[in-house]
Amino acid sequence: MKLHKLSTSKSDEWHARRAEGIGGSEIGTIMGVNKWGCDRALYYSKLPGTPQQEETPAMRRGSLLENWILKQWSKVTTAEIGEYFSPSSSDQWPYCKGNPDGFALLPDVAPAVIEVKLMNPTRWNALREASDLMSDAAAFAQADELGVRMQAEWYAGLHGLEVCIVLACNSETLEIMELRWNAEPADEMFDAASGWWEFFIKGEQVPERLNDGDNRCFNCPHAQDCWADTSRTVGEGYDASDSPALEEAISSYMNATAKAKEAAAERKAAQEAIRGNMHGSDKVAHSCGVLLTVTHSTRKSIDAKTLKYLFPDVVDHVTRTTDVDTLRVK
Repeated sequence: MKLHKLSTSKSDEWHARRAEGIGGSEIGTIMGVNKWGCDRALYYSKLPGTPQQEETPAMRRGSLLENWILKQWSKVTTAEIGEYFSPSSSDQWPYCKGNPDGFALLPDVAPAVIEVKLMNPTRWNALREASDLMSDAAAFAQADELGVRMQAEWYAGLHGLEVCIVLACNSETLEIMELRWNAEPADEMFDAASGWWEFFIKGEQVPERLNDGDNRCFNCPHAQDCWADTSRTVGEGYDASDSPALEEAISSYMNATAKAKEAAAERKAAQEAIRGNMHGSDKVAHSCGVLLTVTHSTRKSIDAKTLKYLFPDVVDHVTRTTDVDTLRVK
């Protein structure tokens, strides 16, 4: 048996051009709305000689489905789809780069920039619910996807287009949702990106590191650089180490800790949503085959502090001693 791993990675030349400036997928980081990136990671990704991020399964799926999504949408809308080959930056903003996933010519509509996004069901549903309540342009902020809107308007501004179209595809059901709006001026984003590049890259100023446990470090290829705090020195009683294996384990631990915190928060939010949709009932059988039960009880516990104060001999008599090793990473 032979296993063939399909790769859709861009060429080395493409990555080299991308490393020379800020692209649409990165402006959300600079504007502070990217949930999966930070200034420090972006800074390290732009340094000369930085290894390219390894293509993930999600990236491959997105690349493979991109043309399919465009074709399916064009069949329904009878739009003509094309690609841009014009310069990816301007004289006014030389550090602002990138090309959209395509552009569209629609009847009675000005030429539009198209951005394709393959989203997990949670993100896709949040965006759909938001678009049902308000305009497509406003829905991105409501769904916490403002970076997606900025990316489309970034490309529209670079290429002088007035209309933005985002095709969001549900990665599970492959349903395609179209969001369309008139682009806002992108000058503020271009100025912010140019200023960022001048200050951090040209000025060689390393951005501040994230707070411990910040979930934007998930799967970040520069996590070890981001988390490094070179201002710390070896304290008294500590053995010094520069082991790459230990550094990798530390990075994995911090990422796992952040994921656990986010998972706990999502679980709590899901529990509250379940209770709310049970509408006061303690027992609900859902047609999906799940039984939901709420039990009411009273918990009793012993106040160990008071017990030790009143009966110290008794506490000593029933106390067991166990050796415990505790690892602290900070």
